[in-house]
Amino acid sequence: MVYFSESLDFLATLLQVINAPVDSLVAATIREIYQMRNCDRSWLIEAGRSISVLLKDDYDRLRMILKQIHP
Repeated sequence: MVYFSESLDFLATLLQVINAPVDSLVAATIREIYQMRNCDRSWLIEAGRSISVLLKDDYDRLRMILKQIHP
């Protein structure tokens, strides 16, 4: 999973899932990977930046995801 998370491209795919609580799924995925990466804060910051770019036009959704990620 650590190798898989080197590239954050998977976040764009997760955000496009339908018929699921996507925002919670994205937040939980980021939290779990953060733990697997031994609390790599720089990775967590990069993941947050990546989501902010992907959701630049949906501030409310971005805020809800980031709120659920906070370790």
